[in-house]
Amino acid sequence: MLDLLLNTSIFIKLDEVNDVSKSNYYQLTGPPISDSLNKPFPQDGPRGPAPTSGGSRAKIVTNINGPNNQNTPIKGPSHVEIGKHRDLRTLGEIMFVRSRMFYSKPAYNARGEVVFGLRHIHVLNRFTNPSDRTHAIHVLKYVFPRQFNLHNVFTSTVDRKETIQPLKDYTLREHEIALQGGKGSFVPKRLKGKTFELVQRMMRLHRRCSYHALIKYYCPVWVISSYLPFNRLIY
Repeated sequence: MLDLLLNTSIFIKLDEVNDVSKSNYYQLTGPPISDSLNKPFPQDGPRGPAPTSGGSRAKIVTNINGPNNQNTPIKGPSHVEIGKHRDLRTLGEIMFVRSRMFYSKPAYNARGEVVFGLRHIHVLNRFTNPSDRTHAIHVLKYVFPRQFNLHNVFTSTVDRKETIQPLKDYTLREHEIALQGGKGSFVPKRLKGKTFELVQRMMRLHRRCSYHALIKYYCPVWVISSYLPFNRLIY
């Protein structure tokens, strides 16, 4: 950690809070930390070509369409090749788009004040009743889109006409979900039970959470008052 902060990147402290756990830092130089964390892990070492001899290493099929009707050895696909075709992206290639989170425009209420927390169009603010099964299933589709055959970061391609970011913005999926039709009560087997209950609990906690209070506690706004002795900081 010291090598990362001192020799690779430079950070500046944004507040005067003594508690390190509540402090905020801004990176001035160096590559973004997210880029380093999301790099794919290197292989253990160079791998040579797999042997093709042996009954378990190769498959012998009969080429009945050939002129001489000869047996032709065909190498079967390896586990690595199968994994590449199964997922379009690896876990190391999937990252949070920082510019979309940190530099997006704030949301305002009717009085022109900044709204803290998730925007009003977020699925957790539009489907707020965890006791309603249809609400919980709708939130499931946003959390686990691949299980519902929706566009996802693992196997779906990004349309460059919609965004220039590496990944698509999944804030709103209503049009895509409506195109499926007639599957409002369907829940995949692997999402039933504990997973379904966790999503319902997340909905309840979000409804009870005061994001404004969290912002004031973890990111207090300090003001320098000229009326207090020694320019005492207040907030």
